Amino acid sequence: MWVPPDQSKGFGRRDFRDLIVRARIQLGGPIVLVWDNVRMHLTKPLREFIDANAQWHSTGRT
Repeated sequence: MWVPPDQSKGFGRRDFRDLIVRARIQLGGPIVLVWDNVRMHLTKPLREFIDANAQWHSTGRT
């Protein structure tokens, strides 16, 4: 897929958030997230989202 030079080629924090929410909706239950040490996974906004929604997921770090 072609991406204009002024746009990111990877997932942003909103993309990760939306992916996690959609996975939960589609699967219909709790999910398990396994994070690596990619900087995006460690950002404050994404950590706050993960912490605020802890009732429907489990997280682990590699």
